[in-house]
Amino acid sequence: MVDKHPKRSDEPVWWGLFGAGGSWFAMITPVTVLVLGILVPLGVIDAEAMSY
Repeated sequence: MVDKHPKRSDEPVWWGLFGAGGSWFAMITPVTVLVLGILVPLGVIDAEAMSY
């Protein structure tokens, strides 16, 4: 028997949040690696500018 009123799933909401988090991570990680891993050790950015 076919259910004429199927229960709506909330999975798309969770997959959307998962995708948004992955996108945020993919954009922020390279910038963080560039600043903290390359520019600060080379002296391009002063390490004191990073402290608060």
